[in-house]
Amino acid sequence: MWKPIPFLMCIAACGPGPTTVEGSVDGQSFSDIGTVFWGGRYLVILDQELDCIDLSFVNHTYSEGADFGDTSFVGLQFTFSRGTEVFPGNFSVEGAAEVNAKFLNYKDGIFDASDEVRGRSGTFVVDKVGDKEWAEGSFDISFGDSGDLTGSFAADWCVNLPD
Repeated sequence: MWKPIPFLMCIAACGPGPTTVEGSVDGQSFSDIGTVFWGGRYLVILDQELDCIDLSFVNHTYSEGADFGDTSFVGLQFTFSRGTEVFPGNFSVEGAAEVNAKFLNYKDGIFDASDEVRGRSGTFVVDKVGDKEWAEGSFDISFGDSGDLTGSFAADWCVNLPD
């Protein structure tokens, strides 16, 4: 006789772990997780649920007045240097590092300079990457006087994240 409970336990236990974020930046807490994707040189964690196709706005720099779509969100974006895909390692985000971190607070339908806070120090660790499948790791980022975010991630691959 087939029992669904062991099967469901395997689904939960066999894949990558959950994504967690603790802390706040500029008074904005970030603990609800709706989207976690990686692709090309980006890893993106958002508090709202967006499909992979909805992430075409992701870029290494953002211009004032950019439109990211209709969904307001709080997010964390890690970007590897140009031409480099996400790969395993322990990376600093300080200064001109291999990886930079950005806290994004897109709330009014138009991106402006106050919607982005750059990580000042800390680490971004990628433990494992499955080729165009998933990535796992952790982070501990200080945004200076604006706050701190720590957590771990298990991200699915998104073809729509640009290189």
